Amino acid sequence: IVAYILIIVISTKKYEAVYKEQVITSILKNFDDDLHYDPKGRFDEDIYRTGRFELFEIFGSEDLITGNVCDYEFFLADVHTKRAERDREGKLVSSVTMFKGPVAVLNLDKLHLFGLYITDNKSKIFNNNEYIQLDNLRFENKFDVLTDNELMAMRILTPDLTNLIIDLHDNFG
Repeated sequence: IVAYILIIVISTKKYEAVYKEQVITSILKNFDDDLHYDPKGRFDEDIYRTGRFELFEIFGSEDLITGNVCDYEFFLADVHTKRAERDREGKLVSSVTMFKGPVAVLNLDKLHLFGLYITDNKSKIFNNNEYIQLDNLRFENKFDVLTDNELMAMRILTPDLTNLIIDLHDNFG
């Protein structure tokens, strides 16, 4: 029985690797030739920490998608953060998931620096509940947007970009 379970696990891992490398890459090319997928690629932890997100000690990431969207550099990856629970000696006893899901960054170096944070509206990871509303009801039903510059956020989150984010989330979410 153990050998049978081991074979299933190994074949599932191989199937997942083939799926990730071939199918996801092919789907992304249908969206845009400039999108690139790396199943072992990681979201930069330092960039993640610059956001106003949850407190965590353990950071993991995979399935990095990079490219350009509307002439801006774009990063998207699955992120998993955990809070560590340790005993008196500092040894890890257990961990609690703080966030698990896709995180995206649109590099807006050409624009005035400001914070724009988009998250699944079920996650509620922001410390601040002052979200903005956009003109795309489908987007608002899936995501929350927090910013310190509402005017710039509205200029960036055009219907084309919000629809692309929805499509990526629906296909890879």
